[in-house]
Amino acid sequence: VKLPELETTTINRKRFYVTPQKNYYPSITTVLSIRKKEGLMEWRKRVGDKVANYVAAKAAARGTKVHHMCEDYLNNVSLDYPEKWKKHEKDFLPLCL
Repeated sequence: VKLPELETTTINRKRFYVTPQKNYYPSITTVLSIRKKEGLMEWRKRVGDKVANYVAAKAAARGTKVHHMCEDYLNNVSLDYPEKWKKHEKDFLPLCL
């Protein structure tokens, strides 16, 4: 599948992807930023900043890896990932289509 390169634009500090037909789609970060933060703040207070920062950094790194895996999958790039990522390949990548 040949996917078009999408233009990006920022509106009110939120990123949107613009299709060739001029449809605007929010980035996943923009979608998730709409959620209320109270639950995260309560969790951070409960576990402490050190643990919260560690968990957040691990989650961000994992999200970046999964994002790259999805891009590679959609661009027909060979999926040569460590064994521990095979679960993501099997469970998640079919949902990319």
